[in-house]
Amino acid sequence: MYMNWYSVLNGRKVFEGMLKRNVVTWTSLLTGYIQAGVLLDVMSLFFRMRAEGVWPNPFTFSSVLSVVASQVWLLLHCVCVQFSDEMYAKCGLLVEEARVVFCRMETRDMVSWNTLMAGLVLNGRDLEALKLFHDSRSSITMLTESTYSTVIKLCANLKHLGLARQLHSSVLKRGFHSYGNVMTALMDAYSKAGQLDKALDIFLLMSGSQNVVSWTAMINGCIQNGDIPLAAALFSRMREDGVAPNDLTYSTILTVSEASFPPQSHAQVIKTNYECTPIVGTALMVSYSKLCGTEEALSIFKMIDQKDVVSWSAMLTCYAQAGDCNGATNAFIKMSMHGLKPNEFTISSAIDACASPAAGVDLGRQFHAISIRHRCHYALCVSSALVSMYARKGSIENAQCVFEKQTDRDLVSGNSMLSGYAQHGYNQKALDVFRQMEVEGIEMDGLTFLSVIMGCTHAGLVEEGKWKEKDEVRKLMDTKKVKKEAGCSWIQIKNKVHFFIASDKSHPLSEQIYAKLRSMTAKLKQEGYCPDTSFVLHDVAEDQKEAMLAMHSERLVLAFGLIAIPPGAPLHIFKNLRGVRGRPYSDENGL
Repeated sequence: MYMNWYSVLNGRKVFEGMLKRNVVTWTSLLTGYIQAGVLLDVMSLFFRMRAEGVWPNPFTFSSVLSVVASQVWLLLHCVCVQFSDEMYAKCGLLVEEARVVFCRMETRDMVSWNTLMAGLVLNGRDLEALKLFHDSRSSITMLTESTYSTVIKLCANLKHLGLARQLHSSVLKRGFHSYGNVMTALMDAYSKAGQLDKALDIFLLMSGSQNVVSWTAMINGCIQNGDIPLAAALFSRMREDGVAPNDLTYSTILTVSEASFPPQSHAQVIKTNYECTPIVGTALMVSYSKLCGTEEALSIFKMIDQKDVVSWSAMLTCYAQAGDCNGATNAFIKMSMHGLKPNEFTISSAIDACASPAAGVDLGRQFHAISIRHRCHYALCVSSALVSMYARKGSIENAQCVFEKQTDRDLVSGNSMLSGYAQHGYNQKALDVFRQMEVEGIEMDGLTFLSVIMGCTHAGLVEEGKWKEKDEVRKLMDTKKVKKEAGCSWIQIKNKVHFFIASDKSHPLSEQIYAKLRSMTAKLKQEGYCPDTSFVLHDVAEDQKEAMLAMHSERLVLAFGLIAIPPGAPLHIFKNLRGVRGRPYSDENGL
């Protein structure tokens, strides 16, 4: 607070009076000095921070580098390299500065090429790094261990199997197969390209020189390719061979969704005291969220000592998966209060939470504005989340606007736009999106085909008797583990939300609700009502179709509302899917 008001003296007094200082408080102090123009003390404070054992983060470096002279930049460069290549590369300003310096160099050696390539790869700019590698081949003929390691990493990120094979051949010819980091990178590249057998062959060839990094990479490859039994066997064998798992190993194992795995791993994590570290704590939190819910995840989240943006983003994801928009919003606010800047994954998780039935579209629009302010609205995960959120909320025009601006599309955005069109009656547009996904080579799943069938059915494009094809799509969905979102309706009475699904009998007033429902149906038929069974997409008899319509979630919530709300009061009914076409029911019909 004091530093924001440029009261450096008062802010310094508060800082010096703190019993415990972390990287956030140090960065706040440095930023305050910079904003106040007191630049002479910035570097001395920076090195004092290091002397007291506090590790700078990318925000610390970015703040300091924004004002220091070029000579000090070189000194900071040395400090960054001393800390780690990853810390250097993760500071985006440093990468851009490195590119400028690199372009001005009259002669470039392999070290300068490697440094810039490594920075680009660690920042996720793999295509730029690949281009740089091809450019380097005209000036540099001899590749180094560092070059191989970096370029193979970008092959893994891009799943570029062809280049990985070429580099593997070059590694063998030039004798770099004895370098553990190069072979581990090759293992990772083959695993990510789906060549698990090839990765395992390389791992076995490393026998005797395998370390915790190579063991972890092989276990991770097995998990990514769905071979959980082999991953479990390797994890056990690793410890039998006397290689102690580290935090990365445990965080990898904890991603396994089998119910028995995380609790067993958790017991080992407690013994090794990794539970409070950000990387393991975050992985543990995500695992328990899937198995036990957000309460267990939150209890683990509170145990993490130094929560970073990844930990906060994971907690938001847990809330989003549970459909808890309030929890996600509160977590986002608390994260900002702790001085952490959200990234694209944080914001996409918050937007996903806004897609839940209980959230209003205005909240989603606010996070859309936040994404624009942080300049991450064009990130694929954010734009796909926006398409999904707007489509679920019925704001098709906004969903379409975001969808059309996407320069690159994935299955999530395609499915969201397709199902949004289908649910809201834009059947031809739904088919157009489906064809567009085919042209763009997006691999489709059961949800894609389900949305297409829904759109075709609403448009009257599906012939009668095509139930065999429908069953095949259902089998495909089961194979892909795709589940159609269950339709539900709800009403809020006295600050309590009452949810209903079709044929729901879980409500305490279930008997009265169904009695009211029978009364409503009888009165409707007296007035000449005839059920439109074309909405029932099941191959059953007509009387069964009528029964299904009679127990629709909207009817159940309507019957409950007529029981629970005084006569004449308005009924506000909500549902998560597209509303039924036709004349709505109302209390005015004498029901």
